[in-house]
Amino acid sequence: MKKIILLSALALLAIAGCKEQMEEITNPIYTQLFSPVRLSASVANVTNAAIAWEKVDNAQRYVLELHKDPTLAQPAVRVDTTDEAAFSYSGLDEAVTYTVRVKAISDKVSESKWAVTTFETVPPPPPETTEWNFSDTAFDVIPTGTLATGESYTVNGLDVVAGTSTMTFATGSVSVETFTFTRWVQTGGAGNLTSRHLHLKVPKSGVLTVWTQSNGDAGRPCRVVDAAGTLLAEAATTASNASPISLNINVEANTDMYIYSGSGGIRFYTVILTVGGIPIPLDTTITLRSLAVTGETLTPAFDPDVTGYEVNVAKSVTAVTINAGKDHPQQTIEGDGEHFLTADSTVFPVKVTAEDSVSTRTYSITVKREKTASSDATLKTLTVSNGGALSPDFDHAVTEYTATVPYSVTRVTITGAASHKFAKVGNGGSIAAPAAPDTLTVGSNGPYSIVVMAEDNTMKTYTVTIVREAPIIEGGGGEDKWWNFSDAAFQSALATTFTADGYSIDDLQIIPGGSEMRYNENGKEMDGYTFTHRLQLNGTGDKTKRTLKFDVAGACTITVYMVTGSGSTVRPLIVHDGTDELTRLNTEGSGICKGTYSYNGDSGSIYLYSGDSGINLYGVKVEY
Repeated sequence: MKKIILLSALALLAIAGCKEQMEEITNPIYTQLFSPVRLSASVANVTNAAIAWEKVDNAQRYVLELHKDPTLAQPAVRVDTTDEAAFSYSGLDEAVTYTVRVKAISDKVSESKWAVTTFETVPPPPPETTEWNFSDTAFDVIPTGTLATGESYTVNGLDVVAGTSTMTFATGSVSVETFTFTRWVQTGGAGNLTSRHLHLKVPKSGVLTVWTQSNGDAGRPCRVVDAAGTLLAEAATTASNASPISLNINVEANTDMYIYSGSGGIRFYTVILTVGGIPIPLDTTITLRSLAVTGETLTPAFDPDVTGYEVNVAKSVTAVTINAGKDHPQQTIEGDGEHFLTADSTVFPVKVTAEDSVSTRTYSITVKREKTASSDATLKTLTVSNGGALSPDFDHAVTEYTATVPYSVTRVTITGAASHKFAKVGNGGSIAAPAAPDTLTVGSNGPYSIVVMAEDNTMKTYTVTIVREAPIIEGGGGEDKWWNFSDAAFQSALATTFTADGYSIDDLQIIPGGSEMRYNENGKEMDGYTFTHRLQLNGTGDKTKRTLKFDVAGACTITVYMVTGSGSTVRPLIVHDGTDELTRLNTEGSGICKGTYSYNGDSGSIYLYSGDSGINLYGVKVEY
């Protein structure tokens, strides 16, 4: 017993001695971070979750792993990093139990161990469907038949608006899928924001479905736009003898939707709004429907699958306009519109972003500008229509030509194409010789000019003289002609009054030349002819106005049946060959008379016109 007491006393003395030598520890040193504590997860809005924990001392950031596998054996569905002691998830799958774990990270000490918790997203509510079916009794308020201009009806929030046009509320029987439609709205034509449309303010986000069909041929577009007129969706309708189609579109809450035809009449059978269903997958189309540069030519020609193009422009061009056509209404296009040229070769990218905002494609157009303006004002081709062969043969260095055409040709078209891309040919590159209503005379006509202007404004003029051959004379004479103004050919062609436009009927030209002439009913008889209509010259004329023109093959007899235009006043009808006055055939008294002239000249053109005020003509005869 004495030994035990002695040892205990010695131990107490040793401990007391050590205590006097120990220092107080005020800053402990840790080699690993503590794990996050009080980790929690809360679910909101069905598929959104908020994760929170207490801040860990000395932690610089936190790593979160989200798992669908509670055993954590499978890779995480996502890994995130945050500087805060909280994190939010959105757009998670519905009705799934997730496991989330969090650890603290520092660059100075070892990371913490994982803290783990679980949460479950909420099952989705059943979809809510609102339908505006025009076959339902709710739409009995709209009378069957025509919706007149200004009429509109509102049924359960859906507006049917005729506006400034008319629509039709039609009946029948059309079946598709589970529907049998007995009534529908028929637009009768294209619509817009003010007429021929359906209007709906969408109360909640969801999917809008429109059952539609053309009222005629297939392909008429059904369009959905917002209040600003922005195209949100478009579908080509089926023909009226086929089955209707459904147009589907994701819509946002509180959006004004306008539904109408883009071209021609279409039908609307029903409109359905589904809230809480599965959204339509966003489109991934990244091709363009069209790509062009205004006034220029793309090389190669546009192909949606080809992304690189070149355009050559004149030295004087300072800007170009790129036009890109969407291949889907919800595409975003960057890089179209006007672009200024700052160098002789400039690349302009045109980026297409699909509706999903992820899929993209970039087209490029390289615009190459000439370094110096060209002085080339030559033609590379020069042609005359209707068999007119040039003499001499065309050579871009030769500027004067003659072309001979048969007698049967009364007018030709002269066409020239510039050698240089940026040279310009007057009148769009072609001229009528002569201009209507004039026709070619027998012999030389013209010369007619084709003017070329080079890029640097250098000018060059090419001329063509057209020679019309004389008619082929068989048996010593040409073909007899009898122009009776009572004939059906004149009754169907001539207006009662005409000033600017002339007529050419059976080789007879009637040329008002800017002065009024008239054609009307008036009965006369002479030489066994019964005339029912007359042509009124209606005043003094000359070779260019209030005149008749026809060609003769040579010596012939010209007979004119006529009446003075005023009472019994004698008035002269001038016979002219284009160079000289040949004779005057005078009217006689107030009744019908005939004037006859024996022509002994060569082939050529003859003009008939009044030398003093109005003369009425009933018929003109040429006999060989």
